[in-house]
Amino acid sequence: TYTVAASATALPAAGGSSLASAQNLGTLGTVSTTQSGWIGAIASNDYYSFTLSDLSSVALKFSGLSNNGAYLYVLDASGNQVGYATPTYDPAQPITLNLNLAAGHYFILVQDSSNTAYTLTATSDGVTGTAPVAISGTTLSTANLLGALTSAPVVLSDFVGSSEPNGWYQFTLGSLSDV
Repeated sequence: TYTVAASATALPAAGGSSLASAQNLGTLGTVSTTQSGWIGAIASNDYYSFTLSDLSSVALKFSGLSNNGAYLYVLDASGNQVGYATPTYDPAQPITLNLNLAAGHYFILVQDSSNTAYTLTATSDGVTGTAPVAISGTTLSTANLLGALTSAPVVLSDFVGSSEPNGWYQFTLGSLSDV
């Protein structure tokens, strides 16, 4: 005769398994939001969602990892990638990601197929305002015309970020010149 005793300890699963089932972190602000979870071979993705009420600088920290195979992604409301962070060589070092994002709804995807517990911390700097108005074009065909360059400098201030990753300008030269 023999006796068998078995037990199981549930692993923490904080995030949802898809965009549709993402764990809602609410509206990010200056107070950190922290979630702990586990990802690995049988459940390699955890999804979280958050909202920004204004243009904000978002800081994410992915820590407590037991390996260096974890990835951190930020997705827009349609599921398109707007930022990511790759693992460090030392799993004791957190993975960090800082992004400037416009007001809206976003998702965080934490991913690892090598079995690890984790802690995800999310915060926003609380900057309020509207997205900057770009004076540059967003493509080569819509580049802002600066005109003919001369020895007098043309000085412009503009915005480049996740909501507008490129700034295009065009100009002309009257002769062979150093620019």
